[in-house]
Amino acid sequence: MGCVLVTGGAGFIGSHLVERLVKEGYKVIVVDNLLRGNIGNLSRIIKDVQFVKCDVRNHEIMDGIIKKPTLLFIWQLFQELCLVLKVLSNVLKITSKELRL
Repeated sequence: MGCVLVTGGAGFIGSHLVERLVKEGYKVIVVDNLLRGNIGNLSRIIKDVQFVKCDVRNHEIMDGIIKKPTLLFIWQLFQELCLVLKVLSNVLKITSKELRL
């Protein structure tokens, strides 16, 4: 299985998604700044994931995560999806037309 990035993975919905992905055999990287999320939501599987406490706007950290060769993406930030796409477009140097916005 590949590696999956879940942003907002310590939130209610994100943590359930992370649990399912781990159960399915994926390696999971969880990025959450814990402003709305809670690390306790991941308590059952925290040893099975790579947790990164940071804001998705931290270009240096996100750049290192995004460039992993086996990474599949799952964006889970419903309210902030546009922000995530903007950050990714900056990091990956792609335009909004390429993202089909």
